[in-house]
Amino acid sequence: MDYIIFAKILLMRTKDLLLEGSIQSMDGVNSISWWLARILLLQQRLLDERSSSLFDLLQVFMNETLGNFGSVEEVVGYWGSKLREGEARTIVSMLHLEVGIMEHIYGRTDSSRKYWDALRGIDKMARNSLPKAGGSEFESSP
Repeated sequence: MDYIIFAKILLMRTKDLLLEGSIQSMDGVNSISWWLARILLLQQRLLDERSSSLFDLLQVFMNETLGNFGSVEEVVGYWGSKLREGEARTIVSMLHLEVGIMEHIYGRTDSSRKYWDALRGIDKMARNSLPKAGGSEFESSP
């Protein structure tokens, strides 16, 4: 748990320094919010009970990440020619999956379903591996 807290502090401080302009921006700084959300989600999974303060931070960082990478066009606009064919769609799919998982962990099934429905529209393979409409558990179809 100490390593997770240290990683969270390190990423938050890096983000603060980038926003202040104290250090020069480097390629990929918009993804810091996504990495912070991943660390916070991991921290929540290790805790015995749900933390409302972690949920508040998760919502802030996930909304910021959705604003930066919520569509294929935004991903292509950010990374441009550095992407290989199909990578932008994969990045957007992963983001929607992770936001859906976060919402599911906190018991927000309607909200998680919204992200999984968006994912189904983006990624054909996801259609068979996500929870069915109205279901709360992950099910896999052959």
